[in-house]
Amino acid sequence: MNNKKGILLALLLSNSLLLSGCVVTPLIELTDEENDLITNYSAKVVAKYNTYQKDGLNCTLPDPEQERATEEKKTDTKNEKEETEKNEQKSTETSDKKEIEEGNQSTQENQGTTSSVSLAKVIGHENELTITRTNTTTANSLSEKGVYSISAKQGMTYAVIHLKVTNNTGSNITLNNLMTKIDVTAKINGNACQPMKSLLSNDFFTYTGTVTANSSIDMVMLYEIPSDAAAGVGGILLEATVDGTKSAVKL
Repeated sequence: MNNKKGILLALLLSNSLLLSGCVVTPLIELTDEENDLITNYSAKVVAKYNTYQKDGLNCTLPDPEQERATEEKKTDTKNEKEETEKNEQKSTETSDKKEIEEGNQSTQENQGTTSSVSLAKVIGHENELTITRTNTTTANSLSEKGVYSISAKQGMTYAVIHLKVTNNTGSNITLNNLMTKIDVTAKINGNACQPMKSLLSNDFFTYTGTVTANSSIDMVMLYEIPSDAAAGVGGILLEATVDGTKSAVKL
């Protein structure tokens, strides 16, 4: 037995010297018996000093608690993401709804002001007269019988609203609009324009005269507007203030 140990030790020393590169002698070929001897001895040494030898072969299994915690974390993250998306969608829908409601409210305010009123009521003859608009034109200047004329300022023009004033009664009606407080503004392209009062005999705002029974006369309302707004006179709107209340004018 001692003899075998000596041979084995000599062989191990020889291999160590060969692997260190310090010896240039040729490699020694081992027999099968010697190879088996070295293998068995090496296994015995490894087994002797391996403290985990008693456990044998085993693999590392996943920790169930850790896996459960990981899955719960993934679920929580997914739920948080879905909740965030729902809140964002709800916020967007609420914002859109608010904008629509504000838009509707703004439209109602622009359309209705508070109510509507006839031009005949504005001058105090709601039950006797009917006043309708027949046309709307523009003009840079207006004159009457070559005696009286008016001209718009530079960069401005007149919006001329043509009216037909009809007396629906069997009696003459006397008008004195010059002395009557008439507050009627015109809105064109969203801009409010004040009336232009002139000395034309058919100017509605300064008219003084009589509308005979069951007859009609033609009048005009003048508004000085920017020249570049002339194309929009077809959509001009009138707004009257009666007893402190603004109302859209029906024509």
